[in-house]
Amino acid sequence: MTTAQWVVGLTLLIAVLAWWNARSVGKIWVEAHYAGWFWKFVVRFGAFLSAAGFMCCMVVILGFGLLYINWLGTDILELMLQGCLVVAAPNLLYGVGALGFTLWRTFFYRRKLDRLPEERQEAFAADYGDHFAEDTTGEILSGIFDFVGDMFSSSGEFGIVLVVIIVCILILFSGATLTAFIVQRNSAKEDFSSVTARLR
Repeated sequence: MTTAQWVVGLTLLIAVLAWWNARSVGKIWVEAHYAGWFWKFVVRFGAFLSAAGFMCCMVVILGFGLLYINWLGTDILELMLQGCLVVAAPNLLYGVGALGFTLWRTFFYRRKLDRLPEERQEAFAADYGDHFAEDTTGEILSGIFDFVGDMFSSSGEFGIVLVVIIVCILILFSGATLTAFIVQRNSAKEDFSSVTARLR
């Protein structure tokens, strides 16, 4: 296998894993926020991993573009690819764990939902209704950036460093937006009336 084939294969693998994780997170996004801090962390961490995966794909494409026009050395590109490998590993592990999300969602509705305080049940129904009927991509995107903001703070210098920071911000925003869109498309897909019926 040539280097180009290996890189293309790795990029496709990361893209598939990022899509799968975003889809899996979307399936339990609303429910997880009413199941306690652990599951809230799980879905936000999954969304962050998915966004990081999409970012890696964009970085690889950008890196090869810069290499093609001789704006980037092969040593820097190799470092970028190694970074993508670091992101691929947790995405893969999370994706395996996400196979059980559907089972957990069933457990949530059968055992957890009716044990919530009445005001929390009403809040859940309202939140689910918003996700079911409206585009909540912005809210999900905010959740992803809140997670990132809790871990990192950045500062930049003038010149080339500023350009790099701007590019990184654009890539981060693109990856996070794509993740938020996929999560939104997969969240609260059960008929809203059947959800509210459980709360009566």
